Amino acid sequence: NSIFAGWSGACSGSSATCVVSMNAAKSAGAAFNASAAPPAPPPAATSTSMSISDMAMWSQTVSFFYKDVYTKVVVKDSSGNAVSGATVSLSMQTPFSPATGSAATGADGSVTFRYRSMFGGTFTSTVTNVTKSGYTYNASQNVKTSVTLTVN
Repeated sequence: NSIFAGWSGACSGSSATCVVSMNAAKSAGAAFNASAAPPAPPPAATSTSMSISDMAMWSQTVSFFYKDVYTKVVVKDSSGNAVSGATVSLSMQTPFSPATGSAATGADGSVTFRYRSMFGGTFTSTVTNVTKSGYTYNASQNVKTSVTLTVN
């Protein structure tokens, strides 16, 4: 890269143009100074906000002894697009003891957790965190953070 420094010979000064009257043999020269490379453009923004756009719970009887309790969590970015590959951490309060787990969302931005129980009662699932490189979890934008289901 260089910067125009000025004219020499039949021209003088540093204006962008030079007019030479050719009434005899003449020569003109342009001088340039080296300049530093222009600054690199700022990096593209890579951080995007994400939050829970939906949560749902349901149960299914598996056998005479067991019931499966499901919790589905959907993660979307600030533009409403599904976020795949986000790790959702969930805590479930069961009738007898707490359970925790984490799993990654699929292409549709959802992940479903399953808890197998021998007993009915009240189950409450709470999202405790969502992580993904380049994203910020914005819990204040969650549609829901916790859901409760009573299983008979």
